[in-house]
Amino acid sequence: MDRRTLLTASTATLGVLALGQPAFASAPAGVGNATAEAHRMHKPMPAINELNRIFKEAEAVTQWPKGYYRDVYTRILKASQKLIDTTSAQINPQLALDAGILNRQAQAMLNEESQFEQEKRPAQLENRYTRVDMQLWRDRLAFDLKNPYNEQKATAGVTAVAQSAPAANKPLETYSDNAGSFRVNYKVIPAGTFEMGGDQAEWERHNVDDYRRVWESPKHPVTIRRNFGIMPTEVTRDMFAAFVAETGYAMPAGGVGFPAPPQSQDPNSSMYRPGVTWQNPGIPQNSGSEPVVQVSRVDAKAFARWLSAKTGQNWRLPSEAEWEYAARAGTTTAYYWGEDINDGNEYAAGYDVRTDAATGYGFKPMMETDDGAAYTAPVASYKPNAWGLYDMTGNAREWVADYWEPNLESGPYTEQARTSGVEEFPVLRGGAWDYMPQNLRIAYRSAYYNNYIHSNMWGFRLVRDI
Repeated sequence: MDRRTLLTASTATLGVLALGQPAFASAPAGVGNATAEAHRMHKPMPAINELNRIFKEAEAVTQWPKGYYRDVYTRILKASQKLIDTTSAQINPQLALDAGILNRQAQAMLNEESQFEQEKRPAQLENRYTRVDMQLWRDRLAFDLKNPYNEQKATAGVTAVAQSAPAANKPLETYSDNAGSFRVNYKVIPAGTFEMGGDQAEWERHNVDDYRRVWESPKHPVTIRRNFGIMPTEVTRDMFAAFVAETGYAMPAGGVGFPAPPQSQDPNSSMYRPGVTWQNPGIPQNSGSEPVVQVSRVDAKAFARWLSAKTGQNWRLPSEAEWEYAARAGTTTAYYWGEDINDGNEYAAGYDVRTDAATGYGFKPMMETDDGAAYTAPVASYKPNAWGLYDMTGNAREWVADYWEPNLESGPYTEQARTSGVEEFPVLRGGAWDYMPQNLRIAYRSAYYNNYIHSNMWGFRLVRDI
């Protein structure tokens, strides 16, 4: 199976776009023959309108009957191919890029059909997530029509900032790069080995669901062959604001979050939250030092490219192996503070009595203690792990670089990110402010089936090559 095939499925959303043919569909006077041909061929609106009809219909069906899943994604596959055929990268490179991503995602979702049709399917394939895929892609295609060059903004015209003398980069010491309006810290993580994944004893002790056990197995040794730097905290709202202010990089509004009770417990309820952005993520955030959320993995990569251009260093998302190695910090327990989730109130913002009271979600089980934060907390509010890293679980769940594979059978065996799986199923590690005990464990790993999915639960931190 081609690795591009399993991709991040779904698609955009409610409502057919009431848009006419873009003004640039016909070539302006004086352009060359190649550009004139590109303008002549660039007629994407029929395909976009067809996709939106599919999205609107599928989003409205709150319980997809058997066979409907295959029907929907087969139609999306065909319509997205039409979009590829009628979109010119010379006219709208962002739309051309996303047409290909959507097409591969649809094929990938067809490959997931057997999982979706199971009665006890993974939570990420519940109807509320496949329907939110429809809405997110609707938003994305509308965004592409207005922002044809957004991908290039992250580094266009960025001027590198002068740096101080090269750092010594001693293991477990903290250093920083100058990003202009702020300094970005990194902790040097030494090379070494660890056991990646979960095992039977952990799963039974923490009542882990069967499909999560598959995702975390087999437990196996990994060798981190070289030192690397990692941010001791998650990227904050202030850091991300500096990136947006300098580049003009943009993202469409509308994201993911649990609805109010009792819908939050209904697997058929909608997770889509209209109008939310990283500035207004749908949860209270009162400080620029809180982790930025409502950003996709694509947005995290754009920030990394900008930071690399500013500092002259290679900043990037961590691999799964790097992330888990750094999070464990030499420990072998389910949490880096031990086995008791209730001891985590000093180390992590998770789903606890305060969050339960504020949200009314009623999730069970939960941390039966008060960690002091109902939602996200300013980064480094809690005790770090043994290597001085904060919020490696809890606060915001974090994007990593790997392509999704539904188990650890192919590794990883080194620090390298795996790239033989599904690129457009973005992978997350760590827990979040509203995650229950089994999902705050260091071994927990998952992916979501949309290249541009973003939520009030998810943020990121970066690593630095040294």
